[in-house]
Amino acid sequence: MTSTFWGRKALLAQLDALLSKSDPDNVSVVGPRGMGKTSLLRELARRYAAGKGDFVSACYVDLKHRRLDLAHPVFGPVAEAMQRSLRALGPDNEFSLLADELDPASPNVFNMLRRITIDDLAAVRRPILLALDGCDAVLKSTVAPRAAWDGLCNLADEGGVRFVTGSRRRLGDLCRDDDASSSDFFLRFKQLIELRPIGTDEWGDVFAVWGVDAAKGARDECHGWTGGHPALVAALGETLQGLKPLSIAAVSSSGSALVSRAHDALVGIWKDVGVEGQADLAAIAKSTVHAASFNKKRLDALSGHGLVRQVGGELRCASRAVEMYALEHGTAATDLQRLFGNRELFASNIRQVLEFRSAQIAISDKDLREHLRRALADVEHPRFCLNQFRGLASRALDMLYMIEAPGWKFPAAWLAQWSKAPNSRWPGDKGFPTGDRGRQCQLLREIVDDSKSPRLATMVSRRTAALVDQIKSYGDLGQHLDDTVDGSVAVAACFAALEMCDSLTRDLR
Repeated sequence: MTSTFWGRKALLAQLDALLSKSDPDNVSVVGPRGMGKTSLLRELARRYAAGKGDFVSACYVDLKHRRLDLAHPVFGPVAEAMQRSLRALGPDNEFSLLADELDPASPNVFNMLRRITIDDLAAVRRPILLALDGCDAVLKSTVAPRAAWDGLCNLADEGGVRFVTGSRRRLGDLCRDDDASSSDFFLRFKQLIELRPIGTDEWGDVFAVWGVDAAKGARDECHGWTGGHPALVAALGETLQGLKPLSIAAVSSSGSALVSRAHDALVGIWKDVGVEGQADLAAIAKSTVHAASFNKKRLDALSGHGLVRQVGGELRCASRAVEMYALEHGTAATDLQRLFGNRELFASNIRQVLEFRSAQIAISDKDLREHLRRALADVEHPRFCLNQFRGLASRALDMLYMIEAPGWKFPAAWLAQWSKAPNSRWPGDKGFPTGDRGRQCQLLREIVDDSKSPRLATMVSRRTAALVDQIKSYGDLGQHLDDTVDGSVAVAACFAALEMCDSLTRDLR
């Protein structure tokens, strides 16, 4: 049921208009999780697959579930999908033979794509439409370098390819690689289509796909339970398809079970709005909230997800299923907003969170425990708080080297390995850096280096070494602070100190 396409006639007409121009646009389709991006792109590719207008064919490219055995995280899936679509044109089609020129697993796959799209398709002004879905996964993972996006840009600029992409936000906003984000590929998408829940006027198309005859009022009942959110509409339809007539009672009965039946969809919707949105939805579900007094930015965010509507100046959950979920799961989000809803509340209550975390760590060393206790107690006074960090770092280093280098002497295994490396930074004849905490941190990084064979440290992890180094840096900073330093620095430092103590304790068990 979830793969069936319904509605979206206006969106498909809009896409047709953009793609039928003499110089077709590249289009970015964005929308929250479960809003129907994949269904829309699959349907678009299906409609253009046999050729439409100037397009020789179209293919749906799934980047989210890309095959890991292909030569490239982007070019490989594109070549695989294009090869499949060209072959489907049939032996009588002149372009179907181009499929034989593609090898998705080849290291030269981009050159193959370029030759086909530029030399064969662009030359006769017959582009292929690529519907790229799941761009979020590739952009967030940084597996595709700038060269990949520049390559796609080159294919589009030469006229052999047009793109329609699906993602939760604008492509450029999703890219985590600073170098890749500067690619001109992301500037080629001048047309943005934002997906919204299906409207009340689209239910006739939904009912036709379900094969139902809707009784009077059934449409409003369906929309009330789902808010038109495609993922919830699909879940509702799983139990309603084929009913003739489709009564209000049948819809109400099925809708009441949506919280359990559409659990995964509701979890996704809930996560997407974030803690602040969760608290807002819980408040709207519980009591009367006036739109005029509500934060506009947060209201726009919830409205953009299709989760709230205005009725006579009051805010209501657009979906009764979401409302029920918010009432059931909103307590935690409401409590977080009550405790940390603004800067002042955060500053007043964050110490309790730090102390809760501290209570979870079984620190056996009394000196380390005391330095941490004092730091947490002074978190509202950054200068005094950070003054404890030199002591924290020093005690941590002492504990580590008592295990790794007893007696403050280089172990024989370390000296033996360094003797084989003439450019080693740690010649044994200079002795152990007993009184130099900075050099001790450098040495710590050396002995936890996993690229060394064999690894020198026997118990200390890279995680602990990095945290000790960070805590020492905070301690050095604490010696030069004045009373105007923002308290958030002390908070960040205390969280790092807690994780250092936890990691250190685990290493030395």
